[in-house]
Amino acid sequence: MSRPPAVFISSTFYDLRQIREDLCEFIEKQLGYYALLSEKPSFPVDPDVRAVENCRGRVQDDADVFVLVIGGRYGSVDDATAKSVTNLEYLAASAKGIPVYVFIDKHVLSLLAVWQDNKDADFSKQVDNIRLFDFIERVRSTDGVWTYGFETAQEIVGVLRTQLAYLMCAGLELSRRYRMRGDELPGDLSGAALRIALEEPECWEYRLFGQVLLDETRRYRDLRFQREWNLALGSVESVPLVETPAWSIARLTELRHLGESLATLVNEALPVALGPPGQPGDKHGLISTARHIAEVYRSAIEWQQRVRRAHVEAEWERLSQVLAAFADDLISKTENLACECLPKVESALAEPRGGAPAVVDLTFNLELSSMAEFDSEMDKLFRDLLG
Repeated sequence: MSRPPAVFISSTFYDLRQIREDLCEFIEKQLGYYALLSEKPSFPVDPDVRAVENCRGRVQDDADVFVLVIGGRYGSVDDATAKSVTNLEYLAASAKGIPVYVFIDKHVLSLLAVWQDNKDADFSKQVDNIRLFDFIERVRSTDGVWTYGFETAQEIVGVLRTQLAYLMCAGLELSRRYRMRGDELPGDLSGAALRIALEEPECWEYRLFGQVLLDETRRYRDLRFQREWNLALGSVESVPLVETPAWSIARLTELRHLGESLATLVNEALPVALGPPGQPGDKHGLISTARHIAEVYRSAIEWQQRVRRAHVEAEWERLSQVLAAFADDLISKTENLACECLPKVESALAEPRGGAPAVVDLTFNLELSSMAEFDSEMDKLFRDLLG
């Protein structure tokens, strides 16, 4: 890293102005880090976007650590999302996966339990918007973020001094492990996948496979969007009438090869990469297997889009539609595997087991559900053509 860490301070401004100033001084003068505060002249601003987008953009693009300070004000609300600016900044930090430290005014915290018992009561003398409690409850309960109560800026400084020191120590340990094992791993892993590979937590093999598969399939979100909305982007392939049967069979053969490749990856390559019970898995094998599954997923979408874009004669249109639908099962089940694998592993590990092994149920069956209809359409067309 060619710059000091950037710490984004998120809070309402007028009621917490002095706290923001004290935190800025601590971050920049005592730690030597870079403080990202929207009121500073050095805060990067894109004049072509709204203020709320500038703030969210700085979190997404520049922040390494996110500090959220919640007082008695919900703050200004963004018309487009109906959420406060601090809420949107927090969501951006959570999505980015950077460390998040949350500090809540102790007086507001003391009111939270009262609000939970009587949400229709009048709290207008204590907070400017009752939605502040919803926000706090989401941070603490739904998202499970550790929060700290505070009365003074120095309390926040004290906690941050300790927690950032812990963060530095954890970072140094990961750096040491990467120097020792970095040659074993691809350099383009996501932060989450890299951490699993280096720290090797319980069942790291399954976690690593699930994380890489999720990361890789997410790379094709735009392609998935095109498929979902049936966007005919790209060149159109014109298929002459007499060549349509052969063209359809060739496409079907291609899809079968994709299905066979996927079956090989899931049924053969993955078990080998996971390793025998009680023995460590093969990191390169797990990463390669996950990435090749994602490649099959991409190829299946591109195959379906090619079939959908093809121009065939009117009498072959129904068969072309049936042919395109063949890829639905492969695509949807690969998406489900990518989305469900890691959460199911984490859920199984979180269950009380009393020393017993964690059990994860992941079923992956592929089928060409439209094959009978395809054959029927082919027979019908040949009868019509032959007269």
